[in-house]
Amino acid sequence: MKIREKEIREYLQYITVVYFAHADAAPANLEEYDACIRNMIYIASAHDKKELVRKMFAYLLKHPQVEAKAFAGDRYPYTESQVREIIRYAYCQIWPSDDPANEDTSDVEIVQ
Repeated sequence: MKIREKEIREYLQYITVVYFAHADAAPANLEEYDACIRNMIYIASAHDKKELVRKMFAYLLKHPQVEAKAFAGDRYPYTESQVREIIRYAYCQIWPSDDPANEDTSDVEIVQ
């Protein structure tokens, strides 16, 4: 499965950038991203991209050599660990009974 960098940016920024449309400061806890996560997965589902989001999030979590913060936008100066924590949290909110470490991402290729 080829995943374009643009798609990673788009879906991740529904969380990392859109949050700041209604907030002036970083959230005190990850639960404050819940509305953005629900909105992102609603949009992904409407465009038949829910499986793509699942694979991309799992891929990013399983491949620490890929700089996840590069896809988070520049609205807030996230660290790499913050972005990965947000991705893991979002994955677990959307698929609570699944572990991204068990996701088969062997067919994933990130392309421009």
